[in-house]
Amino acid sequence: MHDFSLAVSSNSTSGFYVPGYGIQQVLEHLKQFYGNPPIYIHENGYPMHQDVVFGDGPRVEFLSEHLKNLLTAVRNGSNTRGYFAWSLMDLYELLSVGDTYGLYYVDFADDDLKRYPRSSAIWYKDFLKGRHTETGRFSDH
Repeated sequence: MHDFSLAVSSNSTSGFYVPGYGIQQVLEHLKQFYGNPPIYIHENGYPMHQDVVFGDGPRVEFLSEHLKNLLTAVRNGSNTRGYFAWSLMDLYELLSVGDTYGLYYVDFADDDLKRYPRSSAIWYKDFLKGRHTETGRFSDH
C-alpha cells in the first residue's frame, strides 16, 4: 500500500484547504497509477468558527465543488465507493480550537446539547435527494 500526498493552499479558518478540483485529480491519479483501487472518502469538510450557527455558505460551496468534481471522477471511471462529509454534528476538534466541521450546530452551553441544522445540512439533504439547489444539480436528468 502506498500513501499519496497532495500540496494544498490555505484559505480556510484552519489553514488547510484542498480546492474542489483536487479531489478529482487525486482520484484520477489513483486510477491511472495504482490500478483504480476501491476508494472511500472520509472526513471531507470545511472548518468554520464555532460561533457560526446557521449561515455557513463557504461550507456549502466547498461541499458543492468537491461533490461536483467527485462525480466527474466517478463518471471517468474512478472506483470511488463511498463519500462521508465531515461531520454530521459539531464536536470538539483536537487541534482546531474554536473551529467546527458540523453540518448541525450543537449548543454546548445548553444542558441538553440542542442541535440546529446549518445551511449546509439543508443543502446536503437536498443534494442527497437529487433536488435543485442554488449551486446546481448533479444528477443525469
